[in-house]
Amino acid sequence: MVAARLLHGDYLGDENVVHRLARKVEIESHPALPVSIDGELGEGERFTFEVVPGALRALTGPGYCAGRGRILPRNP
Repeated sequence: MVAARLLHGDYLGDENVVHRLARKVEIESHPALPVSIDGELGEGERFTFEVVPGALRALTGPGYCAGRGRILPRNP
């Protein structure tokens, strides 16, 4: 049950999950897949997701370490 593991945070070890790095991912499905993008519900048979460097600005806290993608404990 991948959904339960996703909520628990240990889904990467699941045999049904494949983890890859990519700049662009194209998905084609028949029948159409239901999706929620930015809270808008819809469906489609073909999707393309592409990384656009510098397109997302994020406000992070003082414990964030750039390049590692995780929060580190604060030093007292």
